[in-house]
Amino acid sequence: HVDVDNYFDYVIFESFFANTDTGNIRFYKVPGGKWRWILYDMDYGLFNYGSNGIGNYLNPKGHGAQDNIDNSLILKLLENSEMKDKFLTRFGEVFRFFTTERMLAQIDECYRILEPEMEMHFDRWAAENLKNISFDQPKTKDGCIRWWNQRVTRLRSVVRKRPAYCWRQVAEWFGMTDAQMTYYFGPIPIISEEATWDTEKQKETAMTYLYGPNWKTLYQ
Repeated sequence: HVDVDNYFDYVIFESFFANTDTGNIRFYKVPGGKWRWILYDMDYGLFNYGSNGIGNYLNPKGHGAQDNIDNSLILKLLENSEMKDKFLTRFGEVFRFFTTERMLAQIDECYRILEPEMEMHFDRWAAENLKNISFDQPKTKDGCIRWWNQRVTRLRSVVRKRPAYCWRQVAEWFGMTDAQMTYYFGPIPIISEEATWDTEKQKETAMTYLYGPNWKTLYQ
């Protein structure tokens, strides 16, 4: 009664983009058809590059911000070896599609479309901002424009790092070797030297986690 291909895509997108607020779920079934899921409300997707998307969704306690949303269906499906292979194969296909370069190009395209409209948008709506929805957004037009551009910069930073983190997190969650991961996902993506970090210590910790203690040889 479930469109498994569609359901796997849904879980994979939630996991790759590391959506931390997965409770807003929409699914449907047409007469005579199977249940299908709609990708919906990804506001917290690609918000933090290190968020463990796969760990959140496959948490035995449940997924979501409070770990209280039932995920029995995906957990039971993955207990079957054929279904697990099918899931990882499809995850690898999606993973190879969403490269940093492709995501950056999409961000740039959307930015070019939206940027000319933002001054008019915030001139009308800046003062109406609700702090319980967006607590750090200013209430002046100029402040909101600066804030929006900062968020776009943050998004670009996240997509430079997210693929590598997703790769490593999937490997850890399923207990797979680098060779097994390469079979499904290809080699772990190398984070560009253009990526920015808050501190050198943060960079050292992150790069060692992703690539091991000799990570600096990647750029030689």
